[in-house]
Amino acid sequence: MSNIKTHPLYNTWATMKKRCNNPNHISYKNYGGRGITVDERWLGSDGFINFVDVMGVRPEGYTLDRTDNEKGYSPENCKWSSRKEQLLNRRMRSDNTSGVEGVRWVKRDKYWLARIKVDGKDQYLGGFPTKEQAIEARKQALLKLTLALHEAGELKGNSL
Repeated sequence: MSNIKTHPLYNTWATMKKRCNNPNHISYKNYGGRGITVDERWLGSDGFINFVDVMGVRPEGYTLDRTDNEKGYSPENCKWSSRKEQLLNRRMRSDNTSGVEGVRWVKRDKYWLARIKVDGKDQYLGGFPTKEQAIEARKQALLKLTLALHEAGELKGNSL
């Protein structure tokens, strides 16, 4: 590669490294600050070539995604995902008290609230007397959403 900085994947690769390795990067606290690392095969003088070799061509409209958001960037944990897929693959907020993404206790009204995000917007599923009922409502809504996305061709492979 004559000038790797002009390669379509260069900025993706470089930003991934900065988020994990540069404490001055705006997103470091959510990546390197949490222990998220970049696989050594994707670092060093052959790092970019190895990254491109593993990840291949990025489909239009897709971005780099980690399958397990608690693990680092590695060939085993990375894939190209659509924005909708990424919205389904989010880590839990640090202030979550239920232990389940999208389920929280509403103290004032004394019920469990369930929600999912669709196209970046909260879709409220209702208030429930028990945490288990709220979790089940969210699971069912996610299943319905992922099946609809899969049928529309917006989810690849085994994303369900």
